[in-house]
Amino acid sequence: MKKQTPVKEQLLELLKKNHELSIEEIMQHFSISEIAIRKHLKGLVSQKFVNIIQHKQEIGRPYHTYQLAEKGHEYFPNQYQQLSVQLLEDIEDIYGKDAVNAILKKQIDRFEQMLKNDLGKTKTEEKLHIFMEKQNKKGYMFERFISTDGSTLLINYHCPFKEAAVKYPSICKHEERMLSDLFSEGKITVHSLITDGGICCKWKINISNT
Repeated sequence: MKKQTPVKEQLLELLKKNHELSIEEIMQHFSISEIAIRKHLKGLVSQKFVNIIQHKQEIGRPYHTYQLAEKGHEYFPNQYQQLSVQLLEDIEDIYGKDAVNAILKKQIDRFEQMLKNDLGKTKTEEKLHIFMEKQNKKGYMFERFISTDGSTLLINYHCPFKEAAVKYPSICKHEERMLSDLFSEGKITVHSLITDGGICCKWKINISNT
């Protein structure tokens, strides 16, 4: 039997994915009472995981929404210790930026090869499932949606390498190349990136659902 995720964790994940929500929007995702949800939100606010954003209106009463605080973002797994920005900066100072990019490429190449070994000759549907499962175990937050035109939208709401990727955007380029290699049966198009200020990374994969 699958263990149920605690309500507070569900709230943090919901705000991570949606950036900012009103209590009415939050309640659409829960079957428990609004009083119970407000109690959980109050606890998250007092613990500084969540911020309350006040909104004034020209007509009608002011209202507020909820948004993850920095501490809330830090709740999700990250791999900063494994990919230290300071270490990369030291390498750049000694050997130059090309050396840093070569190291980042090698890291992603290694992971890509591991994925290829696991994926084998599986069909696209299974490949997507395995890819997301392995990435999420590394601290990402991947979901997949099907567009009206039948293409796949691959969305990631959390980047465990954000600090390093902002400093060295070649990480995103290498990941895009990895996706193109893994799903060579289709065309990959980048729609948004967290490092560019987006609330998520979004790639469109034009492949048939096989």
